[in-house]
Formats: sequence, structure tokens, C-alpha cells
Amino acid sequence: MKTYEDYSTSPDGWNVTSTLELGDDGSFSYSEWRTDYTNASLSCGASGTWQRIEGYIVFHTERVDPPIYLPLAEGQKLIARLRDGTLEFGQGWTLHPPNPRQGYTITTPVSNDGTEPRTLVLEPWGTRHTLAPGERVEVVAEGRWWEGEPKVERRADEIVFDGRNGSWATVVPQPPLPSPPPKPESITKPPAPSRTTRAKAPKRIDKPSGMSPVKPLVRPPVPRFVPRAPSPELAALIRRWIEELPAEGMINRLCKENDAVRLDCTEIYLWVLRTDGQVLCIDHESFAQRPEPEDDAEVAYGKIEVAAKTHPELLELLPPDRGWPTNV
Repeated sequence: MKTYEDYSTSPDGWNVTSTLELGDDGSFSYSEWRTDYTNASLSCGASGTWQRIEGYIVFHTERVDPPIYLPLAEGQKLIARLRDGTLEFGQGWTLHPPNPRQGYTITTPVSNDGTEPRTLVLEPWGTRHTLAPGERVEVVAEGRWWEGEPKVERRADEIVFDGRNGSWATVVPQPPLPSPPPKPESITKPPAPSRTTRAKAPKRIDKPSGMSPVKPLVRPPVPRFVPRAPSPELAALIRRWIEELPAEGMINRLCKENDAVRLDCTEIYLWVLRTDGQVLCIDHESFAQRPEPEDDAEVAYGKIEVAAKTHPELLELLPPDRGWPTNV
């Protein structure tokens, strides 16, 4: 029996595990197992007969348990090209022989060696974890891996762990590295006095009084964002803005799903405001698009300031020291 498999993402967002078994008796069995980030699952498949003809495998499908993504249709014939041990079906679907690394647990150390907090992003799940300066963690991932996977990419303010659909990963904190022992102070032996200066007493240099050792600069911690509860009038106004959002568009959909109104959006992240004053950050480019509370006060207040240029009613959510007028 020959087995082929693949792990991919379907056009409509499912993690798809595909398995094809070619029997020695000329029969084949194909199955698909789908999961998503909510752990919902679905299985389907097909069966029939197969034959090999000059670098191609011809499938005669007799039964289909719909819906399946592989273009197998009951009562029809499908031809796959066999190239370097891989079956190419067209339309972007390929199946490979089982990889010897499948089922391995891989531990990847990740650390923030900078002086500012950095975000660790686990893809394709969209999970975000903030690493404090000097913090060390291990990303423990279990799944089926091809050569060169998983990958870790360091960006300006993010560290991205790029895994594979059909696997899982978790962040395990690690203890900080011990500080290196202090270097011993070097003692310089004074030169021996010459015959002409031997009788002279050494000149005494007194340390000026009142001097204290210079202390190293310590960067203050990043202030955490504490939501300010909107007034009943503003909460009702935010509720009305949410209800008036159009149905079409990804940003509008994410706002409605999280019962929030848009504050600001970049090519990767979307910041929204709930009626209770909480600011959420969503990686809208990730598969999960999971909302996370914005903990950085400067970022949260900055996004409220951006939205307040269009909706000045939001100014009441800013602290008085932000420099905005309070009578707008």
C-alpha cells in the first residue's frame, strides 16, 4: 500500500488534513479531516480504483462523501501527475509521501534581547504574547513538519513563529539567565621609586566630599492601559455607531463580531473600542483574527486620539494630561 498526505488551508479557512491510500489491489481510499481555530471538525472522503500510466495515476471515483476539496467526482475520472514522488492534481492540490519528521515535538527558544517589549506572534493561529525586555520563552510545537520548518522571523517590534496548519504550539516561560559574576578590579602596582624621589612622601589626593557613585539609568516600565468607563450618553452613542455599521467589509464584520467601533487600522492590526471603554487589538491578517486587550497605555490612548479627530465625543475617555481640551 502507498500513502500520500498533505496539510494545508482551504479557501474558506479550514485546516485540512488529506490522506490518500493506494491499495495493492488497485483500489484507493481518500479522506479529508478539517478543523478550525474553534476546534470545530468535519470529515469526508472518497473511494474507487486507480491505475498507473506512464508517469500519471488515473483515478476512477466510485463513491464520494461530500463535501471534499480534492476535485474527485462520483462516476468521473481524475488524472494526477507523478513528479518526484508527489501527486499533482492541479488547482493547487498536491499530495506527498509521509514525511519522516511527522509527529515530532519541536522546541524553539525565543528571547527578547532588546530594551523594549516585543510581541511574539504564533502563526497561523494568530496568538499574540508580549515579551518583556530580557524575557525568555520556549515555543513547544507538535505536528508534522517539512524540512526547514518551523521558522522564526524577527521584525522591528515582533517575533513571528511560523508553524504549520494541522499542528499546535504553546509558549512556555523560561527562568532568566543568571547574571555574570562581576569582574575583579585590576590592581596596578605602582612603580618603584627612583633614587632621587625615594625620600619624598607620596602626594595624597583626597576624594571630594559629597560625591556619590553614578547610578545607571533605568528605563521606566511601560504604563498599562486602564479603561475609563464612558458616560451613559457616550455608551449609547457608541452602541448606535455599531448598529449603523454596513454589513459588507472585513473591518465592519470584525467590529460587529466584537461589539465594538473602529478606532484605527494598519496593514496588520485593527484597534476597536467597546461600549465599556476597553480597547481591543486584532491582527486582521492572521487566520484566527482573535481580539486581544490593548495593554500599552500610550498605544490605546493614541488610537482614541486618532478616532476623536472624527468623533470628538471620545475625548472624555482620555486622561486630563493628554493635552486635549475638555470643553470640545
